[in-house]
Amino acid sequence: MSVITRGELARGFRRRSEWEDFCAGFTVHPLGEDVLWKAAELFEDLRKRGEPTGENDLWIAATALAGGRTLVTANVRHFRKIRGLRMLSHVV
Repeated sequence: MSVITRGELARGFRRRSEWEDFCAGFTVHPLGEDVLWKAAELFEDLRKRGEPTGENDLWIAATALAGGRTLVTANVRHFRKIRGLRMLSHVV
């Protein structure tokens, strides 16, 4: 998961220990140079097309694309406009 996703998940837990236990089952990908550059490219593409997206969604999509990963999300609508992003819909 993106480090941004990890941060978003923290809002859903009452105790830090529960959040840490949940996240322990995932590899957390940082915002490395490849992700930063991919986010810049995505931002420019979306801006040119007049289709802005939320900042967190941009970082999460860039993490998936830079790592050659499929994004698993319950909110496909937010990511649909990002070209080249493979997605798997997951509803809890």
